[in-house]
Amino acid sequence: MIAKGHLLVLLAVPVCAAVAVSVGVVSVDVLASGEPVGAAEVMQALVFLVGPLLVVGIALYVTRNTAEAGIARRLYGGLLLAGAVAGAGFGGWFGWTIVEEKHAQLDARAAEACGWARAGGEEPPRCVERARACLLEVRAHPPEVARGFSAADAHEASPHVPRNAHDRAVYECLRP
Repeated sequence: MIAKGHLLVLLAVPVCAAVAVSVGVVSVDVLASGEPVGAAEVMQALVFLVGPLLVVGIALYVTRNTAEAGIARRLYGGLLLAGAVAGAGFGGWFGWTIVEEKHAQLDARAAEACGWARAGGEEPPRCVERARACLLEVRAHPPEVARGFSAADAHEASPHVPRNAHDRAVYECLRP
């Protein structure tokens, strides 16, 4: 019969494997896409990547070196390995879902920004490419926010010019 500790490990291994793989997938996408990353985000990713991997590794090591012999040890080891593989598969799927949603949101924001910049007469594919770059640039270097509107804001003729500081910085980046 499986003890309570063994049952806890059998449940923890798939969850930890899923967390580690999903964080890994998202982290690789962030690094590949060139998004700005701060030190706090790097530390969070390391904690959520290394911590669960340690739990999985310790569980597999203890199972391999346990004093119990025979079919129970093999069954338990097989269950741990199957749980780790299933958790990693789910974590990969979940991480990829997060990546796809993040890219869809970036594309929607880029299309919105192109709507602001249509007055420049730029073709849509080139505009979307520039808008993505501007969004990432503004995210890396956020604008300083002043209180209230300036005289230039009060005399802005176009209703399509965004009013908040972040969107205004993207608009300025896209202007020809």
